[in-house]
Amino acid sequence: MIKKVKTGLSVSHIDLIHTNTSTICSGYYLSRILKIKHIWHVREYLDVGVHIQGELSYGLPHLKQMMNAADARVLVSNPCCQHWGLKKENTWMVWDAVRSVNDCCYEKVKQPYILFCSQWVTEGKGISKTITAYGMSNLFNSSDRIRLKIVGICDKEYEKELRAIADGYGCAEYVDFIPAQKDVKPFFSQAMAFINSSVNEGMGRTTAEAMFYGCPVIAYASGGTLDLVKDGETGYLFNTVEECAELMRKVCTTDQKDIILRAQEFAKQNLSIEKYGSKIMEVYNSVLEMK
Repeated sequence: MIKKVKTGLSVSHIDLIHTNTSTICSGYYLSRILKIKHIWHVREYLDVGVHIQGELSYGLPHLKQMMNAADARVLVSNPCCQHWGLKKENTWMVWDAVRSVNDCCYEKVKQPYILFCSQWVTEGKGISKTITAYGMSNLFNSSDRIRLKIVGICDKEYEKELRAIADGYGCAEYVDFIPAQKDVKPFFSQAMAFINSSVNEGMGRTTAEAMFYGCPVIAYASGGTLDLVKDGETGYLFNTVEECAELMRKVCTTDQKDIILRAQEFAKQNLSIEKYGSKIMEVYNSVLEMK
């Protein structure tokens, strides 16, 4: 494959290769064959919270060596930078672009539900903590009968386990499992709160989406989430399911306009497509100026 790509690239004038994912090393090898600059973009922790480590035939230590041998590195959050421990020279922290500033919205009247949204609904995303906290919150017994909507791909057997947890709190009939959606904006914009209970987020795309779409964020105090959510300013942080349940009750029963607008402004200034382009161009220009 590399030989075929090399043949195609050899007839073009290319100054730089940007590997836009953590685990694919072909861009690094191509850059060395073509003798051009290479940037490696790191978006995940890889060795915790996911099952990708065993899929790397060359192993994480070798992957880390290659990343350090690249001309530059871009990581998506400060905690991600700290986790990888890559050399600081020619390493940039740049938050991912998530949405356009024109995509922002704020619906003042919310629907009676709390949202959990992830492409894959897995234990690594902390979904059992979310269901447990929801059960403890007793919001399903409130006058509004506030529901929990879980959006994403979930294995049927695992869904049964999760429903059993909900059943233990008497709230199974108020928990909705919804397939992954191409357009998640309606789900975020109408939700009373969004829960990110993942322990090992590289940055947290769904957290950023919630901010753009005017949905208050309640998030586990870990990983790249800490870059985005400042407790009591742009969202709320929890460390235990008891704290999460308490925050669910708080967010669903009090006015969250100030939190929503501060989070939205943060997202527009730091996580928008418009801002991202100029930041990446700064990295490109810096790398191309290197001798």
